[in-house]
Amino acid sequence: MNRTGRLCLWGLAALLALAGGASGQQGTPPAEADDPAMQPTEHGIRLTPGIARAMGDVVARQVFVRRYELDDAKRAEAAEAIARRIMRMAHKNEENGQEFAEWLFTEIANQATSEGRRSRRDLFKGLGERFLPMMPDFREMVNGVLQDVRPMLSLKQQLKMTADIAMANLALDAFEKNLRSVASGERLDFGGNPFENPEDRFKKDETGQTRVLKNVRSRAEARSNRPIGGEWDQYVEEAKKYYQLDASQAAVADSLLRDYKERAKVAVGGEREWQARVYRNRLWWGISITLPGQWNHPLRLLLDREAQRIDEPLAALGDELKERIEAIPTQAQREAAEQRIQLALKEKGLLFEEPAPVSTAPDATTGGEQ
Repeated sequence: MNRTGRLCLWGLAALLALAGGASGQQGTPPAEADDPAMQPTEHGIRLTPGIARAMGDVVARQVFVRRYELDDAKRAEAAEAIARRIMRMAHKNEENGQEFAEWLFTEIANQATSEGRRSRRDLFKGLGERFLPMMPDFREMVNGVLQDVRPMLSLKQQLKMTADIAMANLALDAFEKNLRSVASGERLDFGGNPFENPEDRFKKDETGQTRVLKNVRSRAEARSNRPIGGEWDQYVEEAKKYYQLDASQAAVADSLLRDYKERAKVAVGGEREWQARVYRNRLWWGISITLPGQWNHPLRLLLDREAQRIDEPLAALGDELKERIEAIPTQAQREAAEQRIQLALKEKGLLFEEPAPVSTAPDATTGGEQ
């Protein structure tokens, strides 16, 4: 299952978990049972057809149009079918969904205080316990959506979906297994891909590499292969457009950019040395988030600090370059650029004319007295 599909499944799961009914479910502590002010409210946020249709349109666009080339003329039909599936599941899980929502908001609020904060294991255990009862209906909804939309696709894309349906069910199996693991307290959290069996990530391929290591190496290589100061290119180009710099001014900006890129290579100890340091840092960082404790593991925190030290010379030079670029335009060019932005915002309805302030000083024409 691709990243877009996983995100949409997560979105649907979160939406349906928060779909509440009309009355409070968590109850009131005995000590507050006779206090009217401390009773649960009678009405809550509901999952409406409008919300379901909006979510259905997102799924139709992000999954079926992008992955299966669904004809845009059929997108509305697909979105409506998805919305109906969402609403059916929500109605079947009103009480579970509402209890989950109230519990979750309580937990989120408690995280702000040391007294109410629960352990990470307990937090995810609660998530697993509450979502598991909804899992059969969630699975039915996902497969129902796929079957509803399938006839709207071309024959070629229907065949593609046939293979994907099998993959989707494997992902749902893994998701349910992971839910049971956190609900039982066996697993700490949902780190990594929750729609993947954790053991599959560490199986070795024909080259002797695990999928985790291969992905970590690929990301580390991509990060280290970025040109030093490459992110400054877009800034300079946008500045030239924003201030409408003339040819001589643009030449000055381009010259500064080249100069600062050369200075950056010296500041980081040479391009090869910098790339090696970045690669090593990102490789170990990627490995660290697969360890127990993941985001809170001490190794990850140390690697984050090291990454900041590696980038410090570039950040300082980048700030200096931007200051030099900002000094190129004339005052007239600055004012003209600001006026263009103000006009564009006003045309979009993002600005309005403020009324002149009402003066409280005495009226000079009347001598200040009536």
